[in-house]
Amino acid sequence: MKKVFLFSIIALFFSITIGCEKCDEKDNPKKKIVNKEFLGVWKCAGFGNTETGKIRPIKPQNCEKCFTLNFKNDGSFIIYSTFELENSGYIVIGNTLIITFLYTYIGEEGDGNDFREILANTQHPYKIENNQLFIYYSNTEYLLFNRKK
Repeated sequence: MKKVFLFSIIALFFSITIGCEKCDEKDNPKKKIVNKEFLGVWKCAGFGNTETGKIRPIKPQNCEKCFTLNFKNDGSFIIYSTFELENSGYIVIGNTLIITFLYTYIGEEGDGNDFREILANTQHPYKIENNQLFIYYSNTEYLLFNRKK
């Protein structure tokens, strides 16, 4: 029930945000809340664990576009797993990344299903250090992304 309520609040926020897109910037100077640290393309390197200090490389590794997030300055981002490209939305509140997107499991390869399922869990603590983005999906586990140049 908590997840349904939380998802409803997030959906309402994005509905309001999208509704204001047509507003004149002079009328609504705070219409976009974007953390500039996120902007650009990030490529997932693998699944990390803080207890073991190990990172398991994400598979398949031979796909340049696979497992990328492209954060835009309008609060949207493009996610590419192994099969699908989707436009989605995000906001950052404190050290929490909140993302919204619809996903399917059709045609995913390797770690594609896990990648999409983890990101679909709407709220994630994160940190950015040395051009690396850590998106936590448990107290000890995270997806590790490297900023693409």
